Amino acid sequence: MRHLVLDPDSPEATPIAATLLLSAARAQLVDQLIKPALAAGKLVIVDRYADSTLTYQGFGHGVELDTVRTLTRIATHGLRPDIVIYVDVPLEVGLRRVETRGATNRLDAESAAFHHRVRSGYLQLAQDEPERWITVDGSAAADLVHRAVLRAIEPLLARETNPV
Repeated sequence: MRHLVLDPDSPEATPIAATLLLSAARAQLVDQLIKPALAAGKLVIVDRYADSTLTYQGFGHGVELDTVRTLTRIATHGLRPDIVIYVDVPLEVGLRRVETRGATNRLDAESAAFHHRVRSGYLQLAQDEPERWITVDGSAAADLVHRAVLRAIEPLLARETNPV
């Protein structure tokens, strides 16, 4: 479903249709993988979760934030990550990386204004819930950003693997 939303060669979904498709994919992920893993006592790390839908479809494409939040709550059964790692890059850096990366998706082709709204949305979410969000400067080289992320989560991983 995510492929349908992002593939530039597939028919473009309206913002609400994309939100519904991503929510359906998330519901499947939560029910089939995340909930069983958590029930088995496993630590779950996900690349892009519901906050990404809120920022891209809500802040970026203008779907009502309450609508996105309601669909997300339904799709995830209210399951939210304890911690969100947001790798933040200035708009110009992100767009330059997209150009040099080669392969693009539909979101990469959006306007600078769209990407600005998305980034602002992420920063707003991080500001609204600082206890849940860790923001990492992503403007450095990939290996340095990777190390910064590992440093940020190291205490959390230690707590998970060495319970008191």
